This record gives sequence, C-alpha cells and structure tokens, in this order.
Amino acid sequence: MSRLVLASAVAVVLAGCGFGGPETAAITTTVPPASVTYVAVGGAETVAGDVEEDRGAGYSRVLFRDHLPTQTVFTMAATTGGGVSSVLGSQIDEAVEIGATVVTIWIDEDLVRSDGSGVDPAAALADALARLKDAGADVAVTAGPTIGPLWTRTAQSIVADSDASFVDLGGATDDADIARRFADALGLAG
Repeated sequence: MSRLVLASAVAVVLAGCGFGGPETAAITTTVPPASVTYVAVGGAETVAGDVEEDRGAGYSRVLFRDHLPTQTVFTMAATTGGGVSSVLGSQIDEAVEIGATVVTIWIDEDLVRSDGSGVDPAAALADALARLKDAGADVAVTAGPTIGPLWTRTAQSIVADSDASFVDLGGATDDADIARRFADALGLAG
C-alpha cells in the first residue's frame, strides 16, 4: 500500500472518530441531580407524630418518603424533651454542619419551654433562620396547634422577616396532610 493511500485512510478514520475539523463530536456526560439533604428539627411532634392521636410515622418521615427525591439524605435531628437550647441550638448546629439543603422546624412545647439555659426562644428562632439561610438551606417552619396563638403569631412574624416559609396547620387531618403542606411551602413536587 502506498504511503499516500495509507495516510488518506488514517485521515478518514481519524475524522470519523471525531479528531479534527468541525465534524468533531462533543463528548457529553450526564450529571446526577444535586443531592438533597433533609434535616427535621423539633421535638416530639417531629420525631414520631402525635402519639396520642396515633397519627403514624410523623410528618417528617412522610415528607421524606413521599415528597423528596429518592436520593435524599434524611437526618432526624429532632429529639423529645430537649428545650430551646437543643431544638434551636444543637439541632441547628447539626443541620448546618452536615450541609442541609432542606430543613423543617416544628415549634412545640419542647421549644418554648424553659430549659434553664436562659435562651430566649424568639431570638433563638430568628438566629436559627439566619444561620440556615446563610448556609443555603430552604426552611419551612410551623407552630404546632398546642403551642397557643401568641407563640404562633410570634413565629409567623419571625419567619416573615426571613427567607423561610410558614406552614399553617389549621384543619390539618393527618401526617400526610401536614407533609403535603410542608412540601407546598418548600416548593417540592411529588
């Protein structure tokens, strides 16, 4: 085979493989969707739902199961009986530390009850929302129905001054309904 024919054959093969000229094919890759890290913050209502009313798994688990992408990482930071320094202190620290992208906060008796720390719950909520915003998290907050109208209005006011969303629980029927309300507030599909 002559050198000219061999050189021509190599040029055709290289062009067909995308080497050289405007015919070069672009190499594309599929990037998986951004990971979602969901952290549930609060007390007994967040941990297990309303045990007295046997509402099931708790809204946070239903939100995770039914409204967040399957690759979501879920962390239950909530604990029962923690008080404001736990709920809006160490639980928020945990959410920020692990890079939460979605956070739900249920304000209940654990949060507003004095735990001897001297921490003002309203100031702690405002600080928590600011820290989560600075960390880039989408946040939805609710005040449980047993918390009372004064704290509900206080929470609504604090949330309104932040980038978080307030979830109204009026007329909520069960954990699935509550989870749907949180999902709507967070702009989640599903």
